Amino acid sequence: MNPKIPLNKDMRVSEIVKNKIKRFCKGFVFSIDDLKIEKSKRKSASTILAKLAESGKLRRLAKGRYYKPQFGIFKELKPGSDEVIKDLLVKDKKPIGYISGYSIFNNLNLTTQVPNTIQIATNKNRKPIKRSFYKISFIKQNNEITKVNIAYLQLLDCVKFVKQIPDNTPDKACWQLIQILKKYDTQTLGYICKLALKYNPSTRALAGAMIEIITADDTPNSLFMSLNPATRYNIGIAEKTLPNRRKWGIY
Repeated sequence: MNPKIPLNKDMRVSEIVKNKIKRFCKGFVFSIDDLKIEKSKRKSASTILAKLAESGKLRRLAKGRYYKPQFGIFKELKPGSDEVIKDLLVKDKKPIGYISGYSIFNNLNLTTQVPNTIQIATNKNRKPIKRSFYKISFIKQNNEITKVNIAYLQLLDCVKFVKQIPDNTPDKACWQLIQILKKYDTQTLGYICKLALKYNPSTRALAGAMIEIITADDTPNSLFMSLNPATRYNIGIAEKTLPNRRKWGIY
């Protein structure tokens, strides 16, 4: 009777990796962390993933990130944008970035244009990258990013880039942002003012002026005190839209 031949170590790891990948939906972007491979087998697993990508059984999205190819009637389907950028937004279940820029302009109905570039705000300066057919650029955010404040930071980013919103004017966008701010109570507006303190002066001025006409109290006083009274901000807001614009140095 022939002795039982032991399985090759890498062969065992290969089967583990392939079985785990079978459970993933097509279009799901994963890394070796998602495989939950024990530490002693991670190096072998990384090699196996690379070989699967070389053979065409997997697609490599970025360094260490893969997905199973999916085909439509006429062409190969790419992963959705949420899958492509998820590792840039969350790490160890904590937010490290959030979608900003043109995507948020569109989500808040400030423009009808659909962006071809994904803009992500992070606490670190990063160079633009390309993943699949997505172009990804980064915006520096000086506030700590938390699950609680992301929506408010996205709103303040719209204030900051109010002159860059496609198919809109700063004046109309300002009016639209005021309508959004009106939905928040005084306590929340105070929190938004606190976050705005870490933005540039023109953003502090515009956010403060908008919040002042909503609350009619001293909620935005910290923003006003942070500004140089001699500085003027050429944003393009009409006095009809922002009656207190001169107080805040906005023109």
